[in-house]
Amino acid sequence: MQSQCSCCRKTQSKSADTDVENNCHYIERFGLGYIPSSHSSLPKNPMANLLIPTLQTLLLQRADAGDVQSCVVLCEIMDVIVPPVTAGGLAKSRLPNLGIDVVREWYLSYIDLLQQMCLFTQAASLIKNCNDPIVGSLNQQSTTIHESCPVCGKPLQGGGNSSCKS
Repeated sequence: MQSQCSCCRKTQSKSADTDVENNCHYIERFGLGYIPSSHSSLPKNPMANLLIPTLQTLLLQRADAGDVQSCVVLCEIMDVIVPPVTAGGLAKSRLPNLGIDVVREWYLSYIDLLQQMCLFTQAASLIKNCNDPIVGSLNQQSTTIHESCPVCGKPLQGGGNSSCKS
């Protein structure tokens, strides 16, 4: 059976077991028309309009469950942190209604977990590659260089080792 769409005038087949009139408007049929397209922080792409609320919900559910690893992995994959435009600026979150402070807390918690498990290389890699300058500054804050005498191996204190006989 053939029918004509009332808004776009396309001719389409209508099956006997369904009562759907407008097959060309399946997004509206599934109730996704409530997503505002004029909102400045939401992209006009229909898939992004679907992805953003889903990603926010997933991140908040995982965070409520205490799974910061999944939160950080999703933030890394989806590139949630927008780096600052100017030096000394603050990073932002690409997701509306999800502040950078929350995302930063997930990163800091996950880095702490990695360090507790002695996964220092992985923690340093995450710190180095993070778009948030506050998280990225952790490498400068927590780096310690121990110097020792090349001959006897005793630690040097204050630029020289008075107990070293070599």
